[in-house]
Amino acid sequence: MKRGFFLKPDTAIDLLSFMRVNISDFILDMELSGLDMKSREEIYSLFSTFVSHNGNAPHETLEVIQCPPGRKKETCSELEGLIRDSIKIPLAKFPFSTDPDKEINYTLRKIKAFIGHKEFNAFLEGAKDPELITFYIFKKGCLVRRLDSARSALFLKPGCRRRSKIAGIYGAAYFSVSLGLPTVDGIMLHGVGINRKGAGYLFLGTSGAGKTTMARLCGLNQVVTDDGIIVKRNASGFSIAPTPFNQLTPMDNNDMARAVRGHRLVMGLFLKKDAEVYLERISPLEACSLILKNHIHYFRYFPSAIARKAFPLVTDLCREVPFFRLHFRKDAG
Repeated sequence: MKRGFFLKPDTAIDLLSFMRVNISDFILDMELSGLDMKSREEIYSLFSTFVSHNGNAPHETLEVIQCPPGRKKETCSELEGLIRDSIKIPLAKFPFSTDPDKEINYTLRKIKAFIGHKEFNAFLEGAKDPELITFYIFKKGCLVRRLDSARSALFLKPGCRRRSKIAGIYGAAYFSVSLGLPTVDGIMLHGVGINRKGAGYLFLGTSGAGKTTMARLCGLNQVVTDDGIIVKRNASGFSIAPTPFNQLTPMDNNDMARAVRGHRLVMGLFLKKDAEVYLERISPLEACSLILKNHIHYFRYFPSAIARKAFPLVTDLCREVPFFRLHFRKDAG
């Protein structure tokens, strides 16, 4: 074991085989028994601030399965049909692709590499409704999420190296938490959260808009989260809360209170690089449209039941919190 864990060996093995992560009252139970100890330690280090030993909040189980070399050669047309129908659903709801048939065939071809593995087929056994199944392809694996049983499984390709395993598990957790948060009145946005004297400020922008620049300008000690920020409704309004999904600012393991408490959200700002610095007030309708279109992580993969929870959450957010477009220069001036 690495120094700093301060756990008895038998306790450490149990903890790192089954890890309960509590992120803003959504619990993700990660089953890692199929991984080597070194990989489990690295996963623990990524999520340690959010590891919890109890909790009765809504939860989902994420099992990590390393597929063995070789697979059965027989095909399963019924299973392939279910997968194809499931892939079509997000493309039909959000037709961003210029060639949806090409994307469907590409995704199906990637998933076919796992059909025939005993564990993969067993995980999908009994599944009938494609609306309740979500597939997400990683470079070295495939995540399958079943809404009907609150279970997910990340299937890793045979011979997958440790770095690819860690990246896949991190991405699978990111995906699962994003899709699970609406069940606890929360959403994960592609943005930066800033804590300034106890008040929360939300900075949103597409890739390259300047979120990382803004985090640096504000000072990293004020950054709550710089990539996957949670916006959550509570009795007093809306708050922002951190996640383990960061680029610049890994959570301080000694600051658990910050992870639990969050910060009251007082303003939202959409970033726009410009020659001048000024604020432009935007309407709740425009703010809602921008968030739904560009800023909810993995929104196109939300099943209808989850999307129906997320949509009123976003509309209420934009009514209750003022939103602006922040035109800014990259220099600190």
